[in-house]
Amino acid sequence: MFTVSIEFTRDALCVAIKPKTNSSDVLDALYFVPLQNVFRDHSLSDNGAELLAVAPQDWLRKVRIKPIQI
Repeated sequence: MFTVSIEFTRDALCVAIKPKTNSSDVLDALYFVPLQNVFRDHSLSDNGAELLAVAPQDWLRKVRIKPIQI
């Protein structure tokens, strides 16, 4: 399961339920999230391989969101 939520309000912006998530699934889910103007300047995530892959990290930098891992 892959979720995107607002850290302080815990509002879920995206929930993707799949047996296994890869970096292209992450990109598909994240594509619409910044359009909702919820990320200010950073994105906080865990250290999952699908989140640390080159493609999602590059995409976040292109849309000027600093990726931060916990």
